[in-house]
Amino acid sequence: MDRLVGYRASKFSRSWNLTSMGRVQTPTLGILVERELERLAFEPQPYYAVTADSEEFHFKVRFHEKNESEAWFDESTDKPKHHPDRTNNQNLAEEAFSALVEHKSLEITDVKSGSRKSKPQPPFSTPTLLRKAGSDLNWTSKRVMNVANGLYQQGLITYLRTDSTRTSPEARSAIREYISKNVGSDALRAAPGIVGEVSDSAVQDAHEAIRPTDPSNQSPDGLDKAQMSLYSLIWSRFAASQMVDSEYSTLSIKARVDEFEKVLTSSKSWRIKTGWEWAFGTQRATPNLNPPKTGTTVGSSIQILTNGESPRLIVDETKPPSRLRQHTLVESMQKRGIGRPSTYASTVDKLLDDKRKYVISENGSLIPTDRGILLWEEIAPMYGNDGDRGVFESEFTAGMEASLDGIEHGKIEAPDVWSNFVGGFSEAHTAALELRRSKPTPKQKSFLKQLLNSLDEDERNKMMNGMSLEDIDGSTAKDLIEQLKEMNVVAGASEKQMNLILRLCDQLDISLDDAAILAEVNSIDELTGGRSGSASVLISKLIEIQGGRPRPPTERQIKYLRSLLGKAEVNEESFCKEHSTKSIEELDGSVVSNSIQAMREQLGIKGKGRRKRK
Repeated sequence: MDRLVGYRASKFSRSWNLTSMGRVQTPTLGILVERELERLAFEPQPYYAVTADSEEFHFKVRFHEKNESEAWFDESTDKPKHHPDRTNNQNLAEEAFSALVEHKSLEITDVKSGSRKSKPQPPFSTPTLLRKAGSDLNWTSKRVMNVANGLYQQGLITYLRTDSTRTSPEARSAIREYISKNVGSDALRAAPGIVGEVSDSAVQDAHEAIRPTDPSNQSPDGLDKAQMSLYSLIWSRFAASQMVDSEYSTLSIKARVDEFEKVLTSSKSWRIKTGWEWAFGTQRATPNLNPPKTGTTVGSSIQILTNGESPRLIVDETKPPSRLRQHTLVESMQKRGIGRPSTYASTVDKLLDDKRKYVISENGSLIPTDRGILLWEEIAPMYGNDGDRGVFESEFTAGMEASLDGIEHGKIEAPDVWSNFVGGFSEAHTAALELRRSKPTPKQKSFLKQLLNSLDEDERNKMMNGMSLEDIDGSTAKDLIEQLKEMNVVAGASEKQMNLILRLCDQLDISLDDAAILAEVNSIDELTGGRSGSASVLISKLIEIQGGRPRPPTERQIKYLRSLLGKAEVNEESFCKEHSTKSIEELDGSVVSNSIQAMREQLGIKGKGRRKRK
């Protein structure tokens, strides 16, 4: 199925000079494109907020309740979310701020004590490992899988490609014994089952969760730093799943400030029982362990800080949804039923591949390129009906994954699934081909334009019969290209080639007439396109000339060389005399570059300007 979609759809996409399409790859790209389009369409909502800090508490003014006419809702989501600490009423916000600045204290009006429990999470599956290592260690999906594979090959962890949270009774027994010995039996969960076990029917469950093969070995010998970091994460997650909940005490406070009617709220929590968090040791930041020292009885006063940050009047607006990172993209893939544990990392890697250029990573954020947006917005819809994208919709991909599970569990016959799929895809592909013929592809338009540019104006008008490139359909474009080829018309230089030629001529101070002589043509307009055309030959010659000319040093090189000469106590005049020149500015750039390297070695400077330690 994947080959059928990949081969035919990828060939189809090449009409737009795109590299590939895929059953899983394309809907995954769609997740990123839809997020980017959502960001572009986002309209920020302005708001005001007011906060104040005491030594131990952070207070927010609660402006409006949900049922009030001025209640502030974030409209950017499907279900608008109420934010009681935000308001559109500037006067009200300024009134709150002024009261806090003037009185510098709050009176507690209500106090509620409580408690909460924090449950451990189940052992890692592939997608949860990719998410956790991506967020905690800031690793790419590819790096996580490479390091995990190294641990697996050493026999330290179970198979790394799984969507199950199931673990063997023997492994659970071993880790419970380790916990009992090192912490105490009271740290164990009552039952040795799997906390938060996933019972989703989409889970293949062919392999156990990712866990240490020897649960009693918390710190194996011989691991490098990266391997140890990932192993510790895997061991801790498995150990935590067999431990009791951690427990916290909570305190919620309401307070008021003189001359202002609205309340201010704050809360505090502190851990009273470690529970499963013991398993993570220093991997997690230590939470607050002590109750607040400030008196918090009703009627008592709390002094607020006045330091520029408190009290604070915030004038801000809502932000667009953040771009996805590799681990959050995997999370989205899993939620939509796209891909398998064995394909998550490789799918993300394909989208980032330099050959495809569908997605770029900027400081870890995934951004679809114009090519990626073109593929999702214009080409994928050709395989669908009524505005959808047919085989490239997330729902279709998820449904097919469910069918494969049905085959595995004996609920569906494989030939039936195959037959239905082939029939549906063939119809969609045929329809896409018809749509493509309805208008010329960018590739066709570009080539036809090159061919037409090789004709004089009268011949061009006669060939087009009054039509423009925007008016013709795909079949007409194909026929015109064939006719021009039969007439032995050679395509002129492409727009990209001409832009490069003009830029090189400008840099080398070569006239277009002289460039034509270099290309052995009468005029620059007679240049032919293609890899073996005269435009390509001319570009090669211009680049060769550029490479043979002396390159002046940059201002940065000159400045850096002078600083090195000063450190080495070398006279600049003597240096220039040695190189037969009057000044550093007159030296060739390569000479300056080599001199810099020589001076750095002489001074013992390594890396980014650091001196070698003796």
